[in-house]
Amino acid sequence: MSNSKRKTLYIMRILLDYTNQDYPMTSTQIIDELKKFGISAERKSVYEVIDNLSFFGLDIKQSKVKPKGFYVASREFDIPELKLLVDAVQSSKFITEKKSIELISKIKTLTDNHSAAALQREVYIANRVKSSNEKIYYNIDKIHQAIAEHRKISFQYCEYSLKKRLVTRKDGKEYVYSPYALIWEDEYYYLVVYDDRHDSYVHFRTDKMKNITIMNEGAVYPDSPLDIGSYAKHVFSMFGGDIVPVTIEAVHSLVGVFIDKFGKDIVIIQNENTFHTTINVVVSSAFLSWLYQFGKDVQVINPPDVVEKIRNQITELNLLYGK
Repeated sequence: MSNSKRKTLYIMRILLDYTNQDYPMTSTQIIDELKKFGISAERKSVYEVIDNLSFFGLDIKQSKVKPKGFYVASREFDIPELKLLVDAVQSSKFITEKKSIELISKIKTLTDNHSAAALQREVYIANRVKSSNEKIYYNIDKIHQAIAEHRKISFQYCEYSLKKRLVTRKDGKEYVYSPYALIWEDEYYYLVVYDDRHDSYVHFRTDKMKNITIMNEGAVYPDSPLDIGSYAKHVFSMFGGDIVPVTIEAVHSLVGVFIDKFGKDIVIIQNENTFHTTINVVVSSAFLSWLYQFGKDVQVINPPDVVEKIRNQITELNLLYGK
């Protein structure tokens, strides 16, 4: 490669790595930096390269007040956007600690070295709850491929043993389903699949799936598409079961809690000190546990079988604790 071409590439790299509005570089500083790579240059040639890079599309500005010099004014990602990506990576439970650090290091290359210091947040990863499944990224890639190619997948599903190890369910049984969509819920990735044998949808946590194989058999789906948004909202906390309308009475101060959880489209009927709302949910242990945290401020009114289920659970708890 000619010295001229190398000079262009290195000046572009220098500007991208070391400059921003607060840290511009003069032509002299750029020349000194080029010397570290064994490249000689004159001020005129530096100006010519900067003009060519600007014509190419690199947003280079020149500051004529202190600090003076050239700098890259805009990039594909702003710092607030990169911080958002870093926060998403480090808070995601399905991404392992090792992979989180690797991804954050790559995100930091999307800005200059000075700004990258603001993204130095790996210290917060160590004590977070993280997946230990390093193969999850390849799992998700295979799932996306199977969905795109409309093919079934087979896999084994795992659960934690008392020794805190993931072991396969049902003696390593192989599950075969038509993959439908991936859902991000409560910081985990879930795969929604269609079970054509029972004409129903079920879901699995991707970090608990192993030995995923894309099959030659084509995927099978019902004629009516699934509303993924509705599915995620109704299948509360990703526990399966039948969706039923449940009428609840709660104190006024909890209206925001219900809107946050079930959306603004729920109907609120205001009473003097309480409000009523009817939500379509799966009456799972997760849903009931969520209700119990509000104590006497929330009461299920209908349907009668759900009220009876709650009453029986409370009775069992009273017996368990000797009340």
